[in-house]
Parts: sequence; C-alpha cells; structure tokens
Amino acid sequence: MTANLYFIKCLTNLHVGSGDVNFNIIDEEIEKDPVTGYPTINASGVKGALRQFFEENAPQYTERLFGSAAKNSQREQNASTPGSLKFLAASLLARPARASAGNNAYHMISTKTALDQLRHMVFSLTGSTLYEIKGLQPEIDYMFSNTACEVEGYPVSTQLDMTNESNKQANKYLKSCIGTNVLILSEDTWKKLPFPVIARNYLENGESENVWYEEYVPHESVFWFMVLGSDSDLQTFHDTVNEKVIQFGGNSSVGYGLCFVKQGGIQDVKAEN
Repeated sequence: MTANLYFIKCLTNLHVGSGDVNFNIIDEEIEKDPVTGYPTINASGVKGALRQFFEENAPQYTERLFGSAAKNSQREQNASTPGSLKFLAASLLARPARASAGNNAYHMISTKTALDQLRHMVFSLTGSTLYEIKGLQPEIDYMFSNTACEVEGYPVSTQLDMTNESNKQANKYLKSCIGTNVLILSEDTWKKLPFPVIARNYLENGESENVWYEEYVPHESVFWFMVLGSDSDLQTFHDTVNEKVIQFGGNSSVGYGLCFVKQGGIQDVKAEN
C-alpha cells in the first residue's frame, strides 16, 4: 500500500465545528486535536468533502475509491462495500498572523510540534524525509530570514542557522507548501495568538433574532493529510483532486471552506541529511 501527502491551503476562512456543547463565550468552536490542541479536520470530514467533489466531478470513480453511499436500513448497510482508499485526518501546519511591525502584512506561523507531526507521519508511512530542522529550542521563537520582525505584538529576533544545509533544504520545502515569511514559534507564544472569532447574526423578517460567536481558521492557513491505497487508485485520486479548489467544512453559503488542494511533493523535494 502506498501513501501520498496532500496540502490544503485555505483560500477563504474555514470553519469545521467541534460539535461539542460548551459554556464558553464562543458558541461555535473549531474542531481541535485532543492531544495538540491545534485545529484539525477529522478523517470523516476529509473523506466526506473529497467524496462530494468526486460525485460532482468524477462520479464514475466515487464508489470504488470511497465505498458505497450511505444506506438507510441495516440490511442495506450490511451489503455496502468499503472504498479502496484510506484517509487520515487533516492537521494544521501553519496559519497567518498579523505583522505588527515591518513591511509584511502577515507572517505564516508554525511550531516545532506541528512540523514534527508532519515529518514523523510521512517518514513512518513512506520512509521519505521531508526536512530536518537543526538547532530548534522549544522555548525560542525562530525566523528563517535575517530580519527581526514582530507578530501581533510579540517580537521574533532569533534566526535559524542558515549555514546548515538541512535548514536550507527545510526552508526551501516549507516555502513550497506554506509560503514565505515562515516563523517557528514556541508553544508559549503560539497559545497567546488565539484564532479569530466573528459575531454571526440570524435575521427573521429583517430583525435580529439571535447573535452567536463563531471561531474560524483564517484564510491562507495550511493543513496536510495523507491518503493510502494502491498505486493505480492513488493515481486516479491524484488526477482528479490535485491543484483543484474543494470545499471543506460548513458555511459554504457564505463562502467559507474554499481550499486549494495540492500534492506534497514527497518524491520531488527531499532534504538530504
């Protein structure tokens, strides 16, 4: 069985609800990984969004790759067949944060935790080494460039050792999947930069009936996920979804969840240690 890596870049804001009842000021929180606390799209959500895309664009492959459609009765469910592909949850790799000083409008921020999670999963399933970043201390905020910056009021002035060949290759790879102006923040700084919250309003006959507060993942954020299957089925999947715009999560009627999906290039870019 082969495993392929894909990135999801949010072209618009994204809201994948947690579905949990809570008593916080935020009525609709985003789904978060129970271990890291980072935003995630569970595997069923990833599969559901991709299945919908196939049903609309390549229906001849849908049942083979994704399995039988949902059945109503227990007898029908027993007769259903599984799909040939296996989907992993999508994990957040990086998100934008406003630059409060300097010439950039924003920086893409990530953490050692998020970068290690991606690297370890890809290596476990494929044996490919995407990158290896040398010299990271978990309590320090790092930048790849040599220009000190400030993100939402927090200064970042420590540069990674860019004379190290592994770090050069890591910078090259992360630029290809995240973009420029990448910062690697400590967990302490990351937790001080909450995800945006917007007030939503329900109108009935032009009058406000209910206001609720909804958390979301901002556009430009990048997730990653992996798909497992045979070479031929993965090729069919790749030919259909690579570099396509696909809708994930809810609130599609207000433009949420439009994402650009592209392969992670694990055969094209490999950091040499």
